[in-house]
Amino acid sequence: IKASKPGNFESDWFVRSASPTECGGLYHADVARPLVEQLTKTLGYRVSVMGGGRIDYCNNHAHVYGFSYGFGKGVHEFVSL
Repeated sequence: IKASKPGNFESDWFVRSASPTECGGLYHADVARPLVEQLTKTLGYRVSVMGGGRIDYCNNHAHVYGFSYGFGKGVHEFVSL
């Protein structure tokens, strides 16, 4: 999720990961919804969901792959930062 305050040209980036039971649904929109609502309604940010994918966690490693049918492929490199 790319977010910025009105009047600010710099963006903050957010990555959210959740299982279907944690976020209430199977789709990337379900995962993004709580963070998008907090950023827009509570903090006043302008937001864009820039894509999606999958994150598999194994030991001290995260494998990022895939895409979202609704949002396209996310910027997977940002997850590793």
